[in-house]
Amino acid sequence: MINKLYKKLYNLIINIIIVMISTIITVTIIEITFSFIIRDAKSIKLKNNLKTFLKAYECSYKLYHYIPNSIIPHSTSEYDVVYTIDKYGYRNQEDYDYYDHNIVVIGDSFAFGFGVGDNEVFSRKIQSYNAGLWGLSFNYHLEVLKNILTFQTPKKVIWTIYPSHIISMTESQWKEICPGDKEIELNNIFLYFLNKTLPFITNLYTFKFLKNRLKIKEIYIRNNKIVIRKDCYFFKEIILYDKKIKNNQYTSNNDVNKKICQEMIEAYRKFDDIVNTLMDISNEKGIQIIPLIVPSKLQLRMIKDWTNMSNIDPYLPNKKIKEILIKNGVNKSQIIDLLNVFIKRDDIHKIYYKNDAHWTSYGHAVVAEILNEYK
Repeated sequence: MINKLYKKLYNLIINIIIVMISTIITVTIIEITFSFIIRDAKSIKLKNNLKTFLKAYECSYKLYHYIPNSIIPHSTSEYDVVYTIDKYGYRNQEDYDYYDHNIVVIGDSFAFGFGVGDNEVFSRKIQSYNAGLWGLSFNYHLEVLKNILTFQTPKKVIWTIYPSHIISMTESQWKEICPGDKEIELNNIFLYFLNKTLPFITNLYTFKFLKNRLKIKEIYIRNNKIVIRKDCYFFKEIILYDKKIKNNQYTSNNDVNKKICQEMIEAYRKFDDIVNTLMDISNEKGIQIIPLIVPSKLQLRMIKDWTNMSNIDPYLPNKKIKEILIKNGVNKSQIIDLLNVFIKRDDIHKIYYKNDAHWTSYGHAVVAEILNEYK
């Protein structure tokens, strides 16, 4: 009897060891496989160039221009480009005789030419001076114009306006708003285990792959709970198009819902102030402002593909922005709303990158054709 028990125990231990070894081998194989998937040549190149990329952004954030006479490499799965920065800290090549210095482009990453080569940016194609800054909102565009006026006075300024940047004008930028966020209560044993292993787990290539596929922004432990934060850019942008924002519940927290509405109103007020100041400067200097309103891929997709939009108006932020522009003295006939132009085209898939939010070289060529009518 005792021998049989020993034998069963022995077999159980052997089976547990086999399962553990098999699991370790399987996890190792999966980890090696994902390391090859994630660590492709471009990913490694991007990581190597990240320091230069972030340093350039930091400079633009503080000084309203990039590091003068520098280059910024930028690699993703969809493009591999180098941005040339001139002596003033903006994205232009040094052949200054090529440019019509009467025209300057200001704005965000669409103006800058995120993801395309120096000769492919629409500003280059219409021979205008490019003073776009990626990742920075309307208040920075105003500061860029002030900076430009220290070394040239253009007759026309093309201002790219991306409506989604209204979000970045809010105080909180809605960073805590996402219905997909999860908080899971942990018992003491599991909490201790995760505290010890989470840093290791989050560095695994398998984890990084799954995190990306599940659109998880971050995972961390807070107040004895594991918090899973979703990537909510899409969700946040939807709020901009909500016609009944006061009535809809975006979170279970009523205070947060109220704050969303309040911050939206305040963001448009800030934009109004920026436009007012920008128009005062332009009127004083005799500059014609040509706003170029840039639609997002989501806006275009809503108009073309969505069927149930009882509470949604894809044109809503554009309408509000145009009202503010006109109220502050912008000539209505000079406002170019690319949403109205793009929606009539059947080549949208060629204008924007498949994954990236920005225009392809083809898209920049299309925009250049449109703008040539306003030169």
